[in-house]
Amino acid sequence: MRFQAKACGRRIKDLRVSRNLTQEELAVKMNVYHKHIQKIESGVSAGSIELLVCLAEFFEVSMDYLLLGRATNTSD
Repeated sequence: MRFQAKACGRRIKDLRVSRNLTQEELAVKMNVYHKHIQKIESGVSAGSIELLVCLAEFFEVSMDYLLLGRATNTSD
């Protein structure tokens, strides 16, 4: 499986919309410019690892899900 910036951006957008946040509101929470969020969601930019970790923590999802779309195995 390969990282696909557009698919990752789509997941981030879906998570943002599910929380009823605008790109501007998410940008404020992540301490970045809203244009950066826009580029990530459109797949133009992947964002830094640090930002992706912050997004995963904020949305309470795994990095596997955020980056690759893999569901977390919860049957431990």
